[in-house]
Amino acid sequence: MEIRLATEIDMPVIIRMASILYRTPEVELKDEMYEIFNADNQVIYVIDNQGVIGFINGSIRVDYVEGSSQSPTGYIEGIFIEEEFRKKGLAKELVDKVATWAKTKGCKELASDVEDFNHTSVAFHKAIGLEEVNRIVCFIKKI
Repeated sequence: MEIRLATEIDMPVIIRMASILYRTPEVELKDEMYEIFNADNQVIYVIDNQGVIGFINGSIRVDYVEGSSQSPTGYIEGIFIEEEFRKKGLAKELVDKVATWAKTKGCKELASDVEDFNHTSVAFHKAIGLEEVNRIVCFIKKI
């Protein structure tokens, strides 16, 4: 298995995985995922095991990041591993790769967020060394 930068050839598989991760139809994610792929302040790494079995999308955020002490901050935008390859340390390897990339961009911190109800993801983030810094409840009213 190899962790490497995503190529354009990988994008259909990444879009399929992102569709599962974000519970959004592939057609709605396609343009956004290609924008991410081509952005200077974002990166996509994949795990290749004779085919892509996982990906991580990291970014550099210069706006306020909850709990961060400085800007810019490296950010885990999304991470996905095919189910049969989970719990083997691969996701942590992807996070470490993004952390190294973020350091080269001048970041001293790596952040992420998860939905409050996603207990599996909360546990994963804690297990790989990220510290919970806040919880929020968001509201909206149609006017």
